[in-house]
Parts: sequence; C-alpha cells; structure tokens
Amino acid sequence: MQLPLFRVTANWFDVLGVRPILGRNFLSSEEEGADVAMVSEHFWQKRLGRAPNVIGRTITLDGVAHTIVGVIPNMPVLWVGPNGNEVWATKPFVIPGFSHILGLAALLACLFPARRAAMLDPVQALRTE
Repeated sequence: MQLPLFRVTANWFDVLGVRPILGRNFLSSEEEGADVAMVSEHFWQKRLGRAPNVIGRTITLDGVAHTIVGVIPNMPVLWVGPNGNEVWATKPFVIPGFSHILGLAALLACLFPARRAAMLDPVQALRTE
C-alpha cells in the first residue's frame, strides 16, 4: 500500500501548535536517529481501526519499521497538502538554501495578520545572523 509520507523536523507540530489526541509529539532527540511516526486521526480510524493500543505499534515506511508515537487531529488541507498527508516521520531531507521555518512563518503571518509582528520578528533575527 502506498502512503503519502511527509518528513518533518522534530518540532514541526510544536511550531504549528498541534497537540496529539493520543501519544505525544516528536522529541528533539528523534530528529535524526529514531524511526518514529505520527499518524492523522483519519488514518488511525480508517486504517488502524481506531485501535486504542496504536501508540507503540509499528508501520513500515520506505521499507523501514517506524514506531507510532502520536495521533494528531485532522488538519486543514492547507497544512497537509492536496494529497491529504496522513503520516509524518522525522529525518527530513534538506534542500540547501531552503528553510521550512521561513516558509511556515510567512504562511502563518498571512493567515494571522494580527500576530504578524510577533511571528516575523524571530525570523528576521535568523536572517541577519
């Protein structure tokens, strides 16, 4: 079965302010060295039968067993893409010169103009360092 997999940094859901409905978010120690995954509420319901013991179960992603550490609530399509991503893992690939933080901050600033200054000030500091 083909699953759309989105590789993210360990703090991805913390930055978005998304809290799991079961389990936990990724830990910073899992950024590079752990085979862990988080699944959406929809994936948990439809593919895992809403199993109460989902935390700690393994799913195979790209030929590697990953331990499910959290179930996150379904998110808007703007955040998960048109394919409706339902599985996230750490160990993101890096594109030189591209920062997810800058892109995400710009998106959030557009969505929440009243908080724009608070969101963009730390980003501006990163650009000048």
